[in-house]
Amino acid sequence: MGLQVLLIVVLVVLLAAGGTYFFGVVPRRWRIPLDESRELLDSADRADLERADRLIAQAVNAGPRGWALEDARFAQAYVRARLGDFDPDQYAAAAAALADLVAASGHDEATAFLDLWLRSKMGQHSRVCDLFESERALLDWSPQARLIASISFLKQAVASWRRREPQGALHYFRQVRELDCLTAEIPEHVDDMELVEGVQALFDDRMSDARDCFTNAHEHAVQEGKSAARATLGLLVCDWREGERANADGGLGAVLEELAQTPDPDPEEQRLRVNAALFHVVTLLHEWQRPELAGVAPGRADFARLDERIDRVVRAEPDHGDALLIAGLCRYYFAVRDPAMREQGVALLERGLETARPIVHPEARRIVRFERELGDTTTGRDRYVELIDESLRNGDLSPEKRRELLALRAEMERRYARYGDPAAVAADAGPAEHPSVRDISESNELMRARLRGIAGPLLRDDPERPGVEELKQSVDEVDAASKRFKDGFEAVQSARQDLIVRTGEFLLNEAPPEKES
Repeated sequence: MGLQVLLIVVLVVLLAAGGTYFFGVVPRRWRIPLDESRELLDSADRADLERADRLIAQAVNAGPRGWALEDARFAQAYVRARLGDFDPDQYAAAAAALADLVAASGHDEATAFLDLWLRSKMGQHSRVCDLFESERALLDWSPQARLIASISFLKQAVASWRRREPQGALHYFRQVRELDCLTAEIPEHVDDMELVEGVQALFDDRMSDARDCFTNAHEHAVQEGKSAARATLGLLVCDWREGERANADGGLGAVLEELAQTPDPDPEEQRLRVNAALFHVVTLLHEWQRPELAGVAPGRADFARLDERIDRVVRAEPDHGDALLIAGLCRYYFAVRDPAMREQGVALLERGLETARPIVHPEARRIVRFERELGDTTTGRDRYVELIDESLRNGDLSPEKRRELLALRAEMERRYARYGDPAAVAADAGPAEHPSVRDISESNELMRARLRGIAGPLLRDDPERPGVEELKQSVDEVDAASKRFKDGFEAVQSARQDLIVRTGEFLLNEAPPEKES
């Protein structure tokens, strides 16, 4: 019995001693240095922080368990993070200590924030972004955490854009906007990044990439309740480049209506309107090329639609040379037996060339130059008709020559439909005083000069034109008759009249005769 009591007493003593050791002596080994280190954590002195790090290491080596070990490891990571201000290598040491704690216990609000801060200090912005997105529930409460995340999102956005990854850049910029922190650093037209990349892909002939960019831009615009006109325009351009043009005209009309809803567009928006309106002109020309319209010239309604679209371009940019050139070419080439439309076309071409002066348009310039020369010829025809009218007023004109000149003038009226009634001119022709010899001589020289100006442009452009020899022969006859003028006044008058007739025949001979085979 006494032995049993002794054993119980010894056991109680051992348990008390063990309890005192494990619950008193051992905890003091880590608790005392840990408590001492906590008094130094608020210090900004490097020596104090280094001493705190040593005390915490001593505490960790003393073998704390459970929550005590977690506190010691967090304190160790924290103090090493503070030492990173003096020695950047300490940031990595702090991250390693924190990683052991997170691996054992996971993140809480304190460890998540410290981890975020350390990754930012080490420049690991991708890790910062991933950590904030994965542990947002633990970090979103902290303004400092939101600021750190916003900085990293901005840096990642810039890096993605430099790698030509617009989707990634937009994702990060939208994260910054969602955090409502550092939003002033977001580029003004960040939502246009996909559009910019799409346009660049178009220029690089990467049609698939361009279509993806415009499609994503369209989806994002719809999701955010913004205008999708630009993205739609990009998709229409992709369709056009790939030959899918059936819906281009209607689609562009809808885009232009949507763009017109902005009352005061900025310069960039204005340029977009101009180019979209010009594209709408081109799609109409493509409509005119439909197979079912082959060989059919555009009618008044078609030109009215063209004028409406040209006017839209010119209203947006009054001196847009391309639109004026298109309008001029269409009028010029479709002006079949319509001199007024032809003249309108030439006038528009001249205006367009003046506006687009730095750009070379050889076809348009050739047309304008040709029409100017043709205008010289037309002016010559006018002067020729005036000469006929003067001759018809000559009272000494023989009936035969009068009929011949009237026939020439009637043919000019039929051919060019711009002169008056020849019968009215004949009715006004009254008797004239007989000219003197000197008057006749001077009149001969004047007539030669006038006829040279009338026929000169045609002779210059087509030296082989039919009737050239006959015209020269008539001139020679006038010269010969002038020399014999004193001996044959009637011969001179007859030669003059023949010269007028030959000139009319020359002017009316528009096409060379076909050669006999």
